[in-house]
Amino acid sequence: MASKREEAMGRRGERLVARLVRGARTRNRAPFDVVDFGAHVGYEVKTMSALSKDRKVNIRADSMARKVAFAEEYGLEMVLIVVLVIDRNTVEVYSGELKRSVRVSQMERIS
Repeated sequence: MASKREEAMGRRGERLVARLVRGARTRNRAPFDVVDFGAHVGYEVKTMSALSKDRKVNIRADSMARKVAFAEEYGLEMVLIVVLVIDRNTVEVYSGELKRSVRVSQMERIS
């Protein structure tokens, strides 16, 4: 369970990505955090601190199954976005294929 501080950081990351990709944020419990139906892309957004010991994203099997079903139903490409918070004023944004487990170092920096 994420702390209130972690949840707030995650919401800020989602807002940043929605602005970057010109997509719409989704409600809680939706399969994707940001969706751009015009471009046919569903974005899963993960926000983490640069101080994180292990810069790795893991997605549970049941969550991944929901994402795959939703993407197939609406014809969406699935993209993982990681917002790495360096400090209060600096972030790095990475993009990659949505997989169950991936390290940030394996992703492409886009901002």
